[in-house]
Amino acid sequence: MMWIKRTLALAVIAGSTSTQAFELYKGDELTAQMKGYLELNGIYTDSDTSFKDGTSRIGFQFDHPVNEEWNIGAYLEWGVRTTNSGKDLKISGDEQASLSSGDPDDAISLRQGNVYLSHDQWGDIKIGKQWSVYYDASFTTDVYNVFGGEASGTYNFASDGGLSGTGRADNAITWRKSYQGLDIGLQGQFSPGELDASDFDSTSEDDIRLSTIDGEFDYGYSMSLGYTFDVGMPLSIRGAYNYALIEVKGEVDGTQVSDVDDEAWVGSITLGETLFAKGFYASVSYAQSENHEFDAQGIIYDAEGWETVIGYGFSDQWQVFVGNNLLKADDSDYAAALERYLDDNPSAGPLTDDYELSYYVAGVNYNWSHRINLFAEIRVDDSDFNGTDGEDIYALGLRFNL
Repeated sequence: MMWIKRTLALAVIAGSTSTQAFELYKGDELTAQMKGYLELNGIYTDSDTSFKDGTSRIGFQFDHPVNEEWNIGAYLEWGVRTTNSGKDLKISGDEQASLSSGDPDDAISLRQGNVYLSHDQWGDIKIGKQWSVYYDASFTTDVYNVFGGEASGTYNFASDGGLSGTGRADNAITWRKSYQGLDIGLQGQFSPGELDASDFDSTSEDDIRLSTIDGEFDYGYSMSLGYTFDVGMPLSIRGAYNYALIEVKGEVDGTQVSDVDDEAWVGSITLGETLFAKGFYASVSYAQSENHEFDAQGIIYDAEGWETVIGYGFSDQWQVFVGNNLLKADDSDYAAALERYLDDNPSAGPLTDDYELSYYVAGVNYNWSHRINLFAEIRVDDSDFNGTDGEDIYALGLRFNL
């Protein structure tokens, strides 16, 4: 069952989805590693052709063995830009920056920054900006090189999910423990940051409208549970729940607006260990959320989403895969909220009350060496954004693993 321990260590201790590392220093009291990759994508659509960054990042991990039982460490990771072209085109959830860590178009932006304490028996505690325990259940379908990660509730509010705590959670403390295939995760968030709601409407209870008021994420908590069976290859079933309280500041028509509950649930089933290796890999995730997503008009709505991926590696070098992302409004009050928006913004119409992100992905990956990946992906878009269709996207890319 060594593959179970290895997967947990990568997700929890390393704090990075990249399995590559370059050792900078190794001594009796300190180990230092550099992680990450640089990625450049060539993007073609019906309206544009450009080069753009992928999800390039660079990270540094430091570990200090306190004694034979305890290890303490720190991890810092930044997203980096290698080109300015195509920076306004967001084609995956993971490339979105945190709302609380600066302009997402900055050349360097914080992805993670945390310290951790690990023990074989008592588990792992981590404090700071980090991958959430919600992601412990949703990461299994966020595996494409270029697209994806947009329907599981992980990366919400056009960000990395830091404030809500479903993606790279801000100001979070987590505890994780793995025991004989069972993975448990708990998370708490404390004042992760403020939300400027000047461009938002809402379908929340009591007809709350956030268009003239601001708020902050007061606190949040999450929990995850997963179990991995050995059926000749790993078969895992995972689930997670996340709650965040948006504390609204202001009044509407002289009445103090109540707080808004941001909730998300996700479950996933996965067969196989990893997509980009020899063998079979398949995963499906399903998510439901309340007050967790917003549309092109800034209307916050309840949603449900699906993400799937099926892949096969003919060898450790060549892999092919297909899948989809589907996110749609699942809110009985959405049509009324859109009507209010059009009353306030008549020039924005006409708009239908259908809002659905839907696309299919197919691709091929070639591991030229353990540090160089070449890949091609196509996104066939079937979205309906209030009467506006999505756009098919073709991508070629190169990734250099550090």
